[in-house]
Amino acid sequence: MGSTSRLHKGLGTVVFVLVTLCVMGWAVFAVRHVVMWGSVVRGAVMGAAVGLALLATWAGLRYRSRLAAGLGSRRAALGIGAAIVLLAVLLRVLALVAVPVAPRSDAAQYMKTGKAVARGEQYHISVFHQRVLSAPPPGYALLLAGGYRLFGEQEWVAPAINLLLGLGIALGGAWLAAGLGGQAVGLVALAVLALLPLNVAWIWLGLSEVPFGAFLLLGLACVGAGRAAPGAARAVALSGAGGLVLGYSALCRPQALLVVPFALLLAIRWNRPGRLGASVALLAGLALAIAPWTLRNYLVHGGRFVLIATNGGPVFYSGNSMNGHPAEGGKYHEEAYARLSAWCPDEIQRDKLGYRLGRQEIAADWSCFLESLLYRYEAMWSAHLQPLVYAQLGEGARSAVAALVLWGYWFIPALYLVNWSRVRRLFRQSALAQGLGAVYATYMVALIPFEVNERSHYPAMLLPLVLALGGLLRKQGGGQAEAGESCAS
Repeated sequence: MGSTSRLHKGLGTVVFVLVTLCVMGWAVFAVRHVVMWGSVVRGAVMGAAVGLALLATWAGLRYRSRLAAGLGSRRAALGIGAAIVLLAVLLRVLALVAVPVAPRSDAAQYMKTGKAVARGEQYHISVFHQRVLSAPPPGYALLLAGGYRLFGEQEWVAPAINLLLGLGIALGGAWLAAGLGGQAVGLVALAVLALLPLNVAWIWLGLSEVPFGAFLLLGLACVGAGRAAPGAARAVALSGAGGLVLGYSALCRPQALLVVPFALLLAIRWNRPGRLGASVALLAGLALAIAPWTLRNYLVHGGRFVLIATNGGPVFYSGNSMNGHPAEGGKYHEEAYARLSAWCPDEIQRDKLGYRLGRQEIAADWSCFLESLLYRYEAMWSAHLQPLVYAQLGEGARSAVAALVLWGYWFIPALYLVNWSRVRRLFRQSALAQGLGAVYATYMVALIPFEVNERSHYPAMLLPLVLALGGLLRKQGGGQAEAGESCAS
């Protein structure tokens, strides 16, 4: 038992160090952008974010017990949670009415594809005048297609779906936070995730990061809920549901497959009475979500295998077409896509060729690749005057919206780092925290070789917020949510 406890705490320390390094880099680049693109407004917004993180920490430590006692009633908690959700919906509807946004670029492509599928056409896009049948990943376009099929090709369909996905992000994050520290922590997380301006702003963004973030958090929450299941049957059902939801998140962005080993590990660890059944159910749910699309790919490509999408290779090649300039690492290079399309009209072969050429680019100049890592990582926090929704807004709304979104960029790392000692204890005590931290660190590292931008990190950046709140408000040494998960078990 003692060795198990030491192993558990050691793993927690390792994961804590990895997550903290990622968040420290996030904070460093946030400060750097204030200096590089400095203005009084930008500095004031960052100062307000850090100040609020300090205030939240003080209030959380001072009133933690009182908060937990005041929210002890299940009826009170449900009432407060419902009020938060209603307020979140109202804020998003007001944002849509106040700032109508015309879809552009990839957002317009997703909507066009969704409408075509709703009309019964084959899923496809056109890239450099070539018909592509299995790119981009279909998850978001299929969600839009379902909405258009039910309600017609109305302008409000895509924002309405985004509104529901935004609530999914808040509810999934709240469930995970409750697993870390109990009901009060979950409600605080629900309020922050539902009302954070950064998340409200995503109502405008018609891109796959939105459903990916929602299904990622909801899938992890389903697997996590199996820990508290009173019997093996419920644990198996929850793990299966988690696998199904994580599978759909992979259809939105295949990087979700990276979290499956951690979700599987958590299912095995938590559901000891039915750990084999829970593990099988998780994998079965994952396969059930992905298999129909894989079968569709097999049929439309004449018996050739494509798991989800064929754009990974071109994205990998584009991100590494630096031509000796490290600052170009991770950027979108249209000429790289054009070369691949000219060299290889077949999309499956083009996908394989993209991976091969990308590896050759890296191997040919390792020093350039390593130097580019700093620029790539910085690109994920490139919160200057074009964060998230900025490119889709009119001139009049840009300054206000950018300031609100930037506030979210700086509040999250500030809250995590201010509470780093409490988060460290959380990692050493909680397998759930270790699993979420491992998901975050793995996702961040795996993004680096590809194209990266200020949207790339969004689905995973909410996990440090959940961990920070859990460390701040959790009863140290255990807590009601961790009753079945002792260090020495």
